[in-house]
Amino acid sequence: TIHTLEYIRDTEVTTSWIAKKFAKTLRGNPGITLEAMHDEIAENYGLETTKMQLYRGKRKAMELI
Repeated sequence: TIHTLEYIRDTEVTTSWIAKKFAKTLRGNPGITLEAMHDEIAENYGLETTKMQLYRGKRKAMELI
């Protein structure tokens, strides 16, 4: 997977941003865990998220797909 560099501050991590980033992933793997989402965001973007942000972002992404 190729990732493009994107500058974003922790305060800009919103549920909508999470939903946008994980919509494609959730289409193929709707059972992805919040922990896996957290790890992917931390690894790829160097950002910290809360479980509530991830839960709401995942729910929002599932509504979009």
